[in-house]
Amino acid sequence: MDDRTGILDRLRMVKDSTLPSMDAVVSALSRSAGKIPFADDVVAMWYCAIDPATPHKVKVSIIGALAYLVLPLDMVPDILVGFGLSDDVTVLTAVLALVTAHIKPEHRERALETLSMKPPAPDDDVPIRPA
Repeated sequence: MDDRTGILDRLRMVKDSTLPSMDAVVSALSRSAGKIPFADDVVAMWYCAIDPATPHKVKVSIIGALAYLVLPLDMVPDILVGFGLSDDVTVLTAVLALVTAHIKPEHRERALETLSMKPPAPDDDVPIRPA
């Protein structure tokens, strides 16, 4: 796959409002091996994007950032020690700063559960409800 294909994949995700799967996001975060200290915020952004109450423009921003994290081709390859994740962290930090007001406590709780930082709630299979 060349660079153009990776860029086109990202653009299609954003255009079609196709959110990367939770497994893809968690897998990308695990590959970063703790170099993204705000992994719980990234997963909370994913839950914010699937919440029907989240405005469309916020969802598109989140989808773009998560697509950049998940797709294997980056402006700076992730295998470059010290620099590889800098572009991912920059994109995620910028979008997180823009959408933080839309991330609800429920999104953060589900993110912590997903990352196994706390035990799951009793009503774990209940979807996120809009406020």
